[in-house]
Amino acid sequence: MSQIKVSEILNDLTNGLTREDIKKKYNMSTAQLKAVFAHPKLKGRKTKKAEEPINLIDDLDTAEIATPTVAVTVTTIEEPVEEVESITPATLDDQFV
Repeated sequence: MSQIKVSEILNDLTNGLTREDIKKKYNMSTAQLKAVFAHPKLKGRKTKKAEEPINLIDDLDTAEIATPTVAVTVTTIEEPVEEVESITPATLDDQFV
């Protein structure tokens, strides 16, 4: 009788192994595989699809990277400004007179 740890099966699922892969890895029959996945900690667990790694290659020389420029337009308005009368602020005494 072979011994397989629950953590090993969970690790296999995390690493992208399917149930069929696990069956082959541990040389199990279909009935044994079904019994393994009847365990409460394995019941309903699915293979986590491993994302394919991406190897990003920087093919640009730092001198080739263009710095964005921003154009600024300044507009002046040359209309006369109306003069405003000087108003002194009201005081409390002014309000009750």
